[in-house]
Amino acid sequence: MEPDFCSIVGREEYYAGLIPTLLVVLVVIQFVLIRNDANFIDLTLRLRRKVLLGFFVSYAFNRFSCCIDGLFQLGIVGLCFGLIVGRSILSVGYPFLVGRFLGLHFRPKLKVQ
Repeated sequence: MEPDFCSIVGREEYYAGLIPTLLVVLVVIQFVLIRNDANFIDLTLRLRRKVLLGFFVSYAFNRFSCCIDGLFQLGIVGLCFGLIVGRSILSVGYPFLVGRFLGLHFRPKLKVQ
């Protein structure tokens, strides 16, 4: 029988659980998808809007995470929810900025086919 990953790298007491681990995986997937659009924006050298949107997202992430952690004492789960909610703004904003650069309208992408 293979040893558990946490027992190899650290101790069992550092294992957060299934739900926090799943949320961390979702945060990483969201990061990879957002980074794709961010690299295209970096390529176009139109960084002003990207920086402003990033500032707004970091502010929203900090406020939401503090509220979740302060009200519900969720710890890692609250932090992951804050990241997911904060970065969801980027999930909409970055494709909008890229589409605007390419001359594509954003509304047709939202229609159900």
